[in-house]
Amino acid sequence: MKRKTLKIFLIIFGCVCVCLPACSTGSGAASQTVETTRADAASPYQNNLRYAEGEAPADEAPTGAVADYGAADLATTAGFTDASQVQPDKIIQTASIEMQTDRFGETVDALRAAGPDNGGYVESANLEQYDASRYFYITLRVPAEKFGEVCKYAESLGKVLSSSQNAEDVSASYYDTADRLDTKLIEEERVLDMITRATKIDDLLALEERLGEIREQIEVYQSRLTSIDRQALYSTIAVSLEEVRREALALTSEGLGGRIQSAFIGSVNGVASFFQNAVIFLAGVIIPLLFAGLLVFIGVRVAKAAGKGKKD
Repeated sequence: MKRKTLKIFLIIFGCVCVCLPACSTGSGAASQTVETTRADAASPYQNNLRYAEGEAPADEAPTGAVADYGAADLATTAGFTDASQVQPDKIIQTASIEMQTDRFGETVDALRAAGPDNGGYVESANLEQYDASRYFYITLRVPAEKFGEVCKYAESLGKVLSSSQNAEDVSASYYDTADRLDTKLIEEERVLDMITRATKIDDLLALEERLGEIREQIEVYQSRLTSIDRQALYSTIAVSLEEVRREALALTSEGLGGRIQSAFIGSVNGVASFFQNAVIFLAGVIIPLLFAGLLVFIGVRVAKAAGKGKKD
């Protein structure tokens, strides 16, 4: 009995020993299968991530939907970063130059030609004369790229007393106005569509009134944009020119002595101008006074003669 029990125990033990390695091998294979399945399931995401980051190996290339997505995404990104899409700045340049010259006629002619010779034009010009001096005021409009060159040329034509330049960036205001204009144009189209579908007189009148308001705002925005475009495209240079004698121009050189002499000559010229004006004034007043005095004298003589006739 004991031997039979022992045999049964040994048979069971042998079966267990044989089954344990097989189970272990099967478990490992199943575990490996699960891990491989998980890795395969995760690989599309990992590949997409690598392709998106530009880390794909040289011997691999994205295919199918991944390739299409990557190309579309890169094209979209390139569209936003393309330099050609950047809006140009709107810069308004202006300059003001005040100067003197003893060659007034030549300088005036040179300033008048400075605009047309550089692709611009003369916006305004005014010639004035006061006492013995002449003054010339001119405003030039020149292409923005010629602004600095024309300023230097104008300053070389005489003695510069003062000069200033200014550049104003109006890009933000310009493009804000452009966006507002686009919005109004879209609104205009919608109102026009509503007018074509309106069936009531009251609705039609209200829509036409609104359309008029929209078009008025559109004209304002368009005018503003046109003005900025012109100012940015053609810079403004204002020149004030004074005629002086060569001696006076030489005395305006730097130094205290020259300034004192210039002030003295200016005061002498002022006194001389005062007396000239006084003589002109008196000449204009004396003639009427003499005529009035003559009339009074004749009247008195006539009155005396009439009095003597009555006494006689």
